[in-house]
Amino acid sequence: MDLTEYRRKGSDKNGRCSDDDVPLSEKWVVALVKNPSIKRLILREFYAQGYYEAFDIVMSYTERTKMELVWFKEKRRVGYPACNVNFPSLEFVCTYCNVRCSEIDLIPCVKVSCNSHFCCKKCLDDHLSLRRHDF
Repeated sequence: MDLTEYRRKGSDKNGRCSDDDVPLSEKWVVALVKNPSIKRLILREFYAQGYYEAFDIVMSYTERTKMELVWFKEKRRVGYPACNVNFPSLEFVCTYCNVRCSEIDLIPCVKVSCNSHFCCKKCLDDHLSLRRHDF
């Protein structure tokens, strides 16, 4: 089946695709090592739509952070004890400015009902000023 047939098959007369044709994101788990001589595993989780996207995310992360990749799998294939555990996210993104930041640098929101995290004090202050206006 070529691309035009796929588009015609999965779309209505206006060209919109149905929800059944959109690939779903799977949760993946990656095992990393900071120092190869110590062999202490760091487990992180992330979302990807397939193996190749997960591979791209993991490899770009390991290149940026200079960590060594041990393995990565779909979370449902990891095994019983680990599949029920929520691991920290692979990459954290500032809620206000969408900048990637490390887990150590994150500043949580001071509001009890808010689950947002920020890269700097300025983003937190801007977020709080917007919350005061209750848009």
